[in-house]
Formats: sequence, structure tokens, C-alpha cells
Amino acid sequence: LFTSTLVFNAILARLWLGEVVTLYDAVMYALIIVGVSVTAASLPRETEILKIHESSLLYGDTSAVICWVVMGVLLVSLHILIHSLEKQYDDPTHHYAQQPKRVYFVAMFSYPFVLGTFEGFAYVCLKTFNNWWHHWSSGDKTQIQHFFFWIGVAITPLLVFLVLYWLKKSYTRFHITQI
Repeated sequence: LFTSTLVFNAILARLWLGEVVTLYDAVMYALIIVGVSVTAASLPRETEILKIHESSLLYGDTSAVICWVVMGVLLVSLHILIHSLEKQYDDPTHHYAQQPKRVYFVAMFSYPFVLGTFEGFAYVCLKTFNNWWHHWSSGDKTQIQHFFFWIGVAITPLLVFLVLYWLKKSYTRFHITQI
């Protein structure tokens, strides 16, 4: 559901705001829908609800740690890149589409990547928190005693704030159909 938000934002921007959707945009939106459909069709029908101990083992797995490190390095690097772009092109009323092509393509990768990454992390935190809440409300009171629960409680609002911040920042610099 959340992965198709971009496509529906573009459709609504086209219908209500009259924003232009190029052939390239339409093909990319179609690829998103195909990817969502293939993924949804290949997933198991029931969602496995993990306990907090199982979640902490999953997040601490070697491949997960490598993923967190790579994503962290990318996010820090892109934040630095975006900061330098914003210093050089400091008028947010001028969209990056009006800048040189190189700047436009760098911005077109950086902003959506940062926003999408924070959205993905926030979704994972909310889903994980939902699993723990399910176990706790079913009588398993050990969920809130685990340190990982409290890390999730601290990180989730921060990620939600970052998603809202980057939405505002992105829509200030791009048309809706470009994000």
C-alpha cells in the first residue's frame, strides 16, 4: 500500500494541479506498480508476528548491520551533498529543474532517496512496534521490559519527524510529480 503512494500522488497532482507527467515518468510509475504487484503476489499470505527478542536478533544479524552501515553512510553523504546544493542554489522558489542538468539529476536522486529511506525506516519501526504491541496486549508483558522496545519508542517519533521534514523540504524544491 505505502509503496504505491508515489504513483497516486502523481495521479492526483496531474488531475487536480495540472502537473505534467512525461512519458518517462509514466513508464517509471508503471514499473513501480509492476514491482509492487510482483512483490505482493510472491509474499506469504499471513504476516508473521515476531516477538521483541526475535526482532532484536533479526536487526542484529550481520547482513542487517551491513545494511544499516551502508544506509547510514549514504544518508550522511547525501545530506552533505544536499546541503552544498542548497547553499549554492539557495532560492527554494526556483525548482531544480531550472538549474543545470547535472545539478538537476543529482538533486533528483538525492532528495527522493533520503525521503524514501526515512519513510522506509519509519514504516519498519511502526510495523515492528505493532508486532510488539500485539504481543503485549495479548498478555506477554516481557515486551516492554526489553531495551529494544525503548529504542523503538525513541526512534519512531524521530523518524516520523524526519519524514515530514524531508517531505516539506522536497516539495519546496520539486513539483509533486518529481518526488
